[in-house]
Amino acid sequence: MTWHDLDPHSTFVHILDDASLLTLMNARDTISDFVAYLSKREDLFRGKTKIRAAGEEQLLAIYLKSLNAKHEHDFVFPTTSDGPVDNIFVPEGHWEDFLDSRERIAQLERDKISRLWDGLIESFNVHALKGDQYFVTEGGIKDSEKVLRFMAREPRWKRSHYSRIFAEMLKTTTATQQRLQVLQPTEPGDPHFFFLLFPVPNIPSVTYDKYPAMSAISARRIMAGRMPRGFS
Repeated sequence: MTWHDLDPHSTFVHILDDASLLTLMNARDTISDFVAYLSKREDLFRGKTKIRAAGEEQLLAIYLKSLNAKHEHDFVFPTTSDGPVDNIFVPEGHWEDFLDSRERIAQLERDKISRLWDGLIESFNVHALKGDQYFVTEGGIKDSEKVLRFMAREPRWKRSHYSRIFAEMLKTTTATQQRLQVLQPTEPGDPHFFFLLFPVPNIPSVTYDKYPAMSAISARRIMAGRMPRGFS
């Protein structure tokens, strides 16, 4: 396969066959990771170097194995003493070797915890669509959709980071303990996330039916900047 930029002054159009698209979407399975790959792919094809490869997955292997100066996945190729080369050919074998590598196995192992974040998104989606959430803002599903967009835009590595914190909270917080964890933005412009664990009080007068209202009150206090008593 050989790629050319037919019109450098027009919008770049990515063309992928069914097999390549499926492989890419399985490997870059969040919207942020998928778009980041396409952005780096556009930069690669619009550069001065002519690129040829045995298949899209061979390029994907180079991308997943390489980091640029900003520690971002990127297409990093060897250079000669005279500088970048004019032509690059990526043969068969890179993707197959990458799948069997310790590096890829370690990546997949690190990503396992991030499925907890995926599950939260799915659960919130289900209850938002059914309209049976415990705490609903005035905007209803429109506000819920905005919040879920913030959660869904997080790349895989951030989902792993947030999931580890949340899993640790669930593991170390007793059934009667209230707990709040505020996650600061990892980058400028990122959102804050609040993890609130609010157990059903062991008080006869507080039934499970009253629990949603009590947790909603605590959530409102948090958003108003008033920390409820007993939170860590």
